Amino acid sequence: KNFSGYAIKCVGTDGSEKNNVVIRDLKVMRDAADSGNWHLIYADYVDDLSVKNVVFSGGLWYAIGISNCDNFIISDCDFIDGKIGGVLAVGSNGIINNSFFYGTAEMPGSYYGCNLRTSPDCRVLSCHFHDFDVATGEIAIGVWFEVASENSIIDGCHFYNIYSYADGFVFGVHLGTDSHHGSVINCNFRNILGFGSGILDVRDKGNAIFNWSSDDCKIGNNNVENCGYGITLMNSVDRTLVIGNRCIDNGQLIDRGGCESTTSPMIFGETVPVISNVLWARNNAEAYEGTYSRKYTKNIAAGSAANVYLTDSTGVSGDVHGLIPGKEYTWTMWMIIPTGIIVASEITLTLRDHNGSTYQSSTANPAAVYEVWQKVTVTRTLRADATSFDMYINVAAAAEDTEYFYVDNIRLQPLGVHNEHQQNFLDNGTDTQVG
Repeated sequence: KNFSGYAIKCVGTDGSEKNNVVIRDLKVMRDAADSGNWHLIYADYVDDLSVKNVVFSGGLWYAIGISNCDNFIISDCDFIDGKIGGVLAVGSNGIINNSFFYGTAEMPGSYYGCNLRTSPDCRVLSCHFHDFDVATGEIAIGVWFEVASENSIIDGCHFYNIYSYADGFVFGVHLGTDSHHGSVINCNFRNILGFGSGILDVRDKGNAIFNWSSDDCKIGNNNVENCGYGITLMNSVDRTLVIGNRCIDNGQLIDRGGCESTTSPMIFGETVPVISNVLWARNNAEAYEGTYSRKYTKNIAAGSAANVYLTDSTGVSGDVHGLIPGKEYTWTMWMIIPTGIIVASEITLTLRDHNGSTYQSSTANPAAVYEVWQKVTVTRTLRADATSFDMYINVAAAAEDTEYFYVDNIRLQPLGVHNEHQQNFLDNGTDTQVG
């Protein structure tokens, strides 16, 4: 498509609908001459529409827009990249089956795999939604029951590697307003993560399944792993049935972990880090994701160490900063070390607890690789009798003044199936039934 308009357009009228239209076995894409907010395919008042084995690539709006269409079926299609989403269904009902929705590069704006708007009785079956990596501050959603899409079902789908940064929201499934009696069943969710600026709420941490305001829904037999939050019910939700779900290793306990804010990344609820001999500031010279990272610059001559604590108190403080003694946590961050500036072995990540008499800690150093982003991970189970906790980035005394490196996408993750931080299941709803 090298013009401004729909590549394929099929339009009937109310009372004179087109029927049994079939679009199949082709690829629809745009080129550089295309401009404007146009779907690649648009159907209005077309009943029993069938779209099968079509590859959609790089559209400037939704790949396919469906309006006032009864009994549509979209099957065996690929939705690749695009400006805003894969399928938009408005005032329609039908089935989306066995299709793939994914990106191959950062998406320029908010992206919605399937958006059902006033479209009741729809089915999203056996589809894959993955690699949605949206621009800073944008929204990423796998399937969105935006409004009044009652009795719709998501069954047997896979959602993975969906990310947002700064003030963006990110969801695998979002049950919006008045999409009552909806179901999310038999699905897999993995790596649904947000690295927000900490000025929002749980929505900027990444939610596998999020119910904003839809009643009498069922969330059952889903597998949710390594997401910011597992299942979240907001306070305007009534009578949800939550049954048979496996939620494990979810959670993000660092606010502003994407380093997009001028306020330091910190353990949740805290804003003022303890800093010793360091310049610690947001910087746009490097970024693993988003626009900014955090630059750590040693600010003292060799002979003295430097530390940045992501807690607002240190040592024997009598404060575990919201963590749970006896539970296991993993701290991860991405780090890039410039060549010839600082030696990797001089940098240490430390998780440390004190039980009233002794310190114990777990540490990790970055690998001796330079000029590339690397993931650094340290895991610790807090002692059951721990009374104090801190976490910090240390640069050894041997490092020289002004030596520096960058960090980004900082995460503190509670491991396991416990729900001490409400990270696996956050229930603000009314009359929730849990089985």
